[in-house]
Amino acid sequence: MDSRLEEFSTKISQISPKAARAFDRVSEEIFNKLPFELFQPWFNLGFLISYASSANGIKFFNDSPEILQLIKDHPALMASLQTGLNLGLEQNSMALDYFRRLPELIHHFPPETLDEWARKGNLLAKEDYLTGTEYFKSGPSILPVLDAGLLEPWGKIGLLLSREDLQAKSFLTLEYFRTSPEIFARVKDSSLHPQILKIGHALALQAPKETVGYFKAVPEIFQNLYQKEGIHLIFSLAGEIGFQAPSAVTGFLTHATDLLKMMNGNLTSLKVFVEAGLKNKENPELVRAFFALKSQKSIETIRSLSHNVFLSDVHKRLKYFAEMITGREVEITPGLIPSSRLKDHTGTITLPEKINVYMDRDNNLKLYKLMTLHESAHIEFGSYTPLGPDSIRELMALSEKEGLTFSPHQPVWRYFPDPVLAQNLWMIAEESRIDYLLRLKYLGAMRELKPILAS
Repeated sequence: MDSRLEEFSTKISQISPKAARAFDRVSEEIFNKLPFELFQPWFNLGFLISYASSANGIKFFNDSPEILQLIKDHPALMASLQTGLNLGLEQNSMALDYFRRLPELIHHFPPETLDEWARKGNLLAKEDYLTGTEYFKSGPSILPVLDAGLLEPWGKIGLLLSREDLQAKSFLTLEYFRTSPEIFARVKDSSLHPQILKIGHALALQAPKETVGYFKAVPEIFQNLYQKEGIHLIFSLAGEIGFQAPSAVTGFLTHATDLLKMMNGNLTSLKVFVEAGLKNKENPELVRAFFALKSQKSIETIRSLSHNVFLSDVHKRLKYFAEMITGREVEITPGLIPSSRLKDHTGTITLPEKINVYMDRDNNLKLYKLMTLHESAHIEFGSYTPLGPDSIRELMALSEKEGLTFSPHQPVWRYFPDPVLAQNLWMIAEESRIDYLLRLKYLGAMRELKPILAS
């Protein structure tokens, strides 16, 4: 035996004779496998582990031949052993778990990623040993699917659940660490990982028993919905629910895609639905029943929203439609009643924020289209064209007769003996002119909108 091995054996026997015997059984084999600059840190790691626990030291030395056979030629082995030494100096029990995971990790992740993963696991272990153990066991599964920067919040959720386990004698932590890697692997949009963890943290803090169910519900959203905007909105709304009524999140996520289908994919309707449910946030049972679709109020809300059309959802479509008709730039803005105006060659059409006149959503959409068509015609057919010279001369004569001072910036009907009657007559005449020109030029569109006109 090499004299250096005898020195190592003597050194370790001073702290644990049993671990020393385990070392003696494998030391010569390891010594022949590794260059001395790697053998030294390997031994130091085993020494630290044995110092804290003879049983763990024996396990380390017994497992080493098989583990090192798989990683002995890897260029990052020195850095990986150094990470293990750092763990051993702070929390010896985690160093063994880390070493046992190296064959599954060292070939797939750079040393800095493993070091960050190990350090964060060590911090967890200082607060709760079992949480740290499960964290390290899950390493090979979670590292391929979760960014290293998110390992800390991921682990913190497990720590919060471990506190609930102590009180309720449950196994939430174990289930969370063992199921969440597969769940994140099924989340197709990794940009949502931080939001998913943020909601999970809120639940683990306020409603820990709901947390595992929440994570299990997450992948179903991606399985049933392919619209990125809709997926992001669902998790944004789930975040609002999570911070205001955490016990209702799982129910909402379970039914979110079905809700969107019932609302014809209308994202604004889904927002309004969540707002309606959160009005009951002071009553946890009521809000939970609402989002689980087990209350009369939630059913009535869905029924009322299923035929709504919101201007925000059709704004771009109506703007494009108006610009095709007018041949100029048109802005669509929300307001109480339909109206239009023209300023500096740009048209502005005002439409209601929401239409729910009909029980059928398509008819409500057609009504929006009809309003847009009619107001666009006012812009196209000259309702806002300035008065010509002949009209101005006539109005000047009329204003003198009425003892008024003429101004082209004032409404024309103020120069008539009965301004209100004059305004009403002008509006009737102008609306009739617009309707006539619409039927003349846009026969196809008017035919499509005929049922709406008839009603």
